[in-house]
Amino acid sequence: MTDENAEQTPPPTREQEIARKAAKLLKQGRPQLERLIARTRPQAELAGKQALQYVREHEDEIRAAGLKLAQTRLPGPIGMAMGALANNATPEKAPAAGVCPQCATENAAAAKFCNECGAPLAPQSESA
Repeated sequence: MTDENAEQTPPPTREQEIARKAAKLLKQGRPQLERLIARTRPQAELAGKQALQYVREHEDEIRAAGLKLAQTRLPGPIGMAMGALANNATPEKAPAAGVCPQCATENAAAAKFCNECGAPLAPQSESA
């Protein structure tokens, strides 16, 4: 054996070859990426400013739509609370339907079942 054969390095593995090619591609693509960013940044900043202006101008409509969506998607007391928020009321201001016959919890006017124990509530007669 000669010293020349002992000093030879083995050929690169497949992973090493892939990493070398990837590094070369990144090095070549970086200037193109920087040019693309420089060219599109003003458009992106303008779009962001326009979106923020739209949200500020339509804040009440967006809030109302979000509350209405939450009210229809969330069942029970949470949906009722969302409905109260959508109507600019607090859940405490909702008229009471009466006291539950089983657990004595007060329930909202639209409630058909007790919010605490789930017992059916008797329908209220209209007396005005």
